[in-house]
Amino acid sequence: MDKNYWLAHAFLARTLDQTGRKQEALKEARLALQLENEVVEVPTLLARLLAESGDNEGANKILAELDERAKTKFVPAYNIAEVYVGLGENDKALDYLEKAREERSFYIPFLRTDPVFDGLRSDPRFKALLERAGL
Repeated sequence: MDKNYWLAHAFLARTLDQTGRKQEALKEARLALQLENEVVEVPTLLARLLAESGDNEGANKILAELDERAKTKFVPAYNIAEVYVGLGENDKALDYLEKAREERSFYIPFLRTDPVFDGLRSDPRFKALLERAGL
């Protein structure tokens, strides 16, 4: 109903991504970021999508911006883990997910079903993390 509602574009980007429509997902994530750049979920979503499309430079640029932001504001570890999954850096992703558990992240209960982390499910560290989180 509101074409400028950033959250709708972010959710649409996630949905398009999960249905294999990667370029459309990137377009929606970019639009979401134009509309809202303070909420960390938006740049991390775009960074993951960029990495998965082969633009590691773009993803790493966003990570550097988030690292700078973390000097003055809270940047959730869960969201950073999403970017590292996109970059294929699973060890770093798992380190950040463990940190997210320690932060008592709002998102940890979704970890069991979040499709972003499907590639980690067979990793013993991921299974142990789920167990420590009570999932």
